[in-house]
Amino acid sequence: AGEYVRVLHVSDIHNNPAAFEFVKQVTKVMKADLVVDTGDITDYGTEIEAGIGSRIRGLGVPYLFVAGNHDSPKVIEKLRQYGVILLSEGSFAFKGLKVVGVNDPGASRPTMEAPSPGEIEEARRKLELRVKWAGEGVSIVAVHSYEVASFLAGRVPVILHGHDHRLSVREEAGTVVVDAGTTGGAGLRGLASEKAPPLTVALLHFAKRDGESLPELVAVDTIRVSGVGRGFTIERRLISGLREPLF
Repeated sequence: AGEYVRVLHVSDIHNNPAAFEFVKQVTKVMKADLVVDTGDITDYGTEIEAGIGSRIRGLGVPYLFVAGNHDSPKVIEKLRQYGVILLSEGSFAFKGLKVVGVNDPGASRPTMEAPSPGEIEEARRKLELRVKWAGEGVSIVAVHSYEVASFLAGRVPVILHGHDHRLSVREEAGTVVVDAGTTGGAGLRGLASEKAPPLTVALLHFAKRDGESLPELVAVDTIRVSGVGRGFTIERRLISGLREPLF
């Protein structure tokens, strides 16, 4: 027996309105308690694009966000107005989970230039401090690009990231690393392609056992849809240590 907490990981929406319909459906059907977005909610970092964030209000669950290299300071400010929880401003605690994260170095400017090695190193130092300040029991580290958090493999239970548009679940030195892929199907660029990528998310199942204080990741569902209204494809990966059925 115990309590389950479900965290929906989304990333790289790239200004695709269909992504929010997808997220809304998954949140409702799979009973997600919390959404973590690892960036690139817009394509060009414009304030007009950031208006897509108004759809977040209708989800009915907390929405955590770290900015990607396509998200400018104007976008971040706009999302704050929509009630989005910015992990760049502090850790977030929820039902025993503790989530920390940092914005991508490229989010500090209106252009989409690749961050320099020095900027990546600075983001790593900032993330190191965030993890230390959060104290014991950090459950999830959220970043846009994995290279910013790779040094934490083996030191935290879960790292969430996006950026490369490849849905995956893997283990690095005992840390479960989840890439939500592209929840917006790469946005307009994807729609313009003859082979548009599917819309993808990941759903993490944490179990808080009776008598235990910290939730433990027990399974990750990778969910994809080729078009809104066509149904989901779900693959479940059980994490070692699962001692009872999820449902």
